Amino acid sequence: MKNIFLLLFLSTCAIYSSPKPKLVVFISIDQFRYEYLERFEKHFGKRGFRLFLDNGANLNNSKFLHSSNETGPGHAVLMSGSYANVNGIIANEWFNNITKQKVYCVEDSIYPILGISSVKFRSPRNFHGTTVGDELKLSSNFKSKVFSVSFKDRSAILMGGKLADAAYFMNADTVFTTSTYYLNNLPKWVSNFNSSGKIYLSMGKSWTKLLAEKEYEFMGNDDVVGESMALSMSRSFPHKIDSYINVINSPFGNEFLFKFTLNLINEEKLGEDEITDLLCVGLSSNDYVGHAFGPNSHEVMDMTIRTDRQLEEFFNVLDKKIGLSNILISLSADHGVAPIPEIILVKKPLANAGRVPWDVLISAVENVLIDNFGKLPTSQKWLSNITGNNIYLNREALKSHKIEIEDAAKIISDTLLTFEGIAAVYSSEQLQEGAVSTKIGKQAVYSFYPTRSGDLFFQLSPNYVGTYKPSKQVAKTILTKDFSEGTNHGEPWDYDSHVPVLFYGVGIKKGNYPFNSSPADIAPTLSYILGISSTSGNQGNILYQILK
Repeated sequence: MKNIFLLLFLSTCAIYSSPKPKLVVFISIDQFRYEYLERFEKHFGKRGFRLFLDNGANLNNSKFLHSSNETGPGHAVLMSGSYANVNGIIANEWFNNITKQKVYCVEDSIYPILGISSVKFRSPRNFHGTTVGDELKLSSNFKSKVFSVSFKDRSAILMGGKLADAAYFMNADTVFTTSTYYLNNLPKWVSNFNSSGKIYLSMGKSWTKLLAEKEYEFMGNDDVVGESMALSMSRSFPHKIDSYINVINSPFGNEFLFKFTLNLINEEKLGEDEITDLLCVGLSSNDYVGHAFGPNSHEVMDMTIRTDRQLEEFFNVLDKKIGLSNILISLSADHGVAPIPEIILVKKPLANAGRVPWDVLISAVENVLIDNFGKLPTSQKWLSNITGNNIYLNREALKSHKIEIEDAAKIISDTLLTFEGIAAVYSSEQLQEGAVSTKIGKQAVYSFYPTRSGDLFFQLSPNYVGTYKPSKQVAKTILTKDFSEGTNHGEPWDYDSHVPVLFYGVGIKKGNYPFNSSPADIAPTLSYILGISSTSGNQGNILYQILK
């Protein structure tokens, strides 16, 4: 027994005494199912995803434990190890019952964005806790450099945290910017990059398939009912890149982001000394493509393979500049995505799949409350808002009519559960007390924060997505070529929650690790390797099994 304890002690010391990386690179691919790694693996190159699959640690059973699998909540988890019940990021946006306004997850009232004509305010102040970057800053007496970059402000800000040197993201003017929370002025190199017009170099090109046509045949038809044309593209290849928006909504978007990222590494001199730096990179273009075309599309297949090639090119540059032996890399995703329901319904018209029209759901909630409690004055409604699967009631009206929130919640819950496509409904009281018994109920608890969540929270059934299109239009056009809606995410099911968790580099033992894990484990594992404090609010576990 003494020998066992001695071995454990010595192995722990070995981890702490192992060389620290000069640079930690964390990559988040927005909307990336784990199964893409297996479905498209035979088409991968030697040093993109295979850098992890052949020479790194692949945690192939890693799933988010929360229900709200959206960009904001997902990125809030990745570099903090905490879920919304601790960090407060319950959704991309929520409703403030006091101000009667929606709140965007990185919205702010103090710090404006630099150089944007229409004033927007952004910061990490809605996030509660710390990130790996924050703890790295504190442990190094602010000598470590911490940067994050993404097209999406919420991705960059929530990964970078509160003490980052900068969190860079795109604004409506097609240039990279940041918030005055981080910087008072853009560095000259960022301004120069923006003025170079590199984003326009891809305009006029066509997005064509990288591989031979026969390689895509197993995916089915290219033009599929339900695929969206919201990106101003056709539903089949080739896709004309005729605007900067379509640059972002294509593989050329990731290409452009990597150009900026490499500039950042060079100009900020990341990884050039013995003090560990951290760089977080969020690839948003995959999400835009996935929403429009769905996970069973030729576009998502091609996007994934091109992302593999772009990662390989990026890693090769890092190797030449810093040396991969001096770098620790981790890769994950903020969420997956649901299949396009029509893919299923075309094959099996009576299958449990479809679209839940929000207009019908909202009307049903309001009407059942009117039936039970009477009609309010013309300007008032019993329902204040529905957003992010949260239902917010008009608490003032309930109070003035001496109606308990719990009584109204019970009536709404019973009504919603009669809808096709509604899997479960919970009251805020249930979630606050943790009075749930199912797996998805426990996931809902992780997505609950008392002062931000609604009075009720619902989950859609598997293979159902919500739609803002009028219900009559959906009923009339669904399964016809006129219907183009794309797909979504945000539910507790595996297609939304099961994402890659990959590590390569300093301190990592290669192998496949099929035990249950979570993307929340990334932050405490990185902190442990770096010998810094765990993040405040951490709910993840150190992945000792993957460490040398």
